[in-house]
Amino acid sequence: MADFAVSFSLMRQFEGGYVVDPDDEGGETCDGIARAHWASWDGWRLIDAWKAPGVPLVLTPAQYAQLEPLIVGFYRDRFWRELRGDDVAAQGVADELLEAAVLLGTYRAVRILQRALNLCNDRGRRWADLVVDGRMGPQSLAAIAAAERARRTHYVVTLQNVMQGALFVERMEARPINEKFIGWLRRVELRAARGA
Repeated sequence: MADFAVSFSLMRQFEGGYVVDPDDEGGETCDGIARAHWASWDGWRLIDAWKAPGVPLVLTPAQYAQLEPLIVGFYRDRFWRELRGDDVAAQGVADELLEAAVLLGTYRAVRILQRALNLCNDRGRRWADLVVDGRMGPQSLAAIAAAERARRTHYVVTLQNVMQGALFVERMEARPINEKFIGWLRRVELRAARGA
């Protein structure tokens, strides 16, 4: 079964740092936790206490050490548990699922996974087609396990990346300022090269 620490470590390489970017729809972010979407995250209370009027905040190593358990707990509780990561039979699939969920939301990330699994099942011969409903349930978990047994998870991960990359293109076309975030494609390049 998949290991949260492994998936979290890989995902975090894309989400590090405290950033305030006026072009980012998420606004102020800390290690990928966007204040606009996660205003109730406990870390914001600490960050607000560290701010000084008129001075941009640069977090110190000691401040990051205080935030670390809150960051890890947030990703474990808000994403990993909802994705049922501990029950995912293939580490590479879980890695990609967590990384995609953080940027796209769990619903979209699971839909992408379900579509990928349906495309890799040889027209239902290896495992049954899934209802693409964006919920990680027993059928989706069973299909991942079947893909792992059939040694097809590399294809699943590749398709997850292809579909995620297509969403990045759509985001950049729909909101040209998002071209600034073309670095999103690093997520697809590195994952596809690593495989499952």
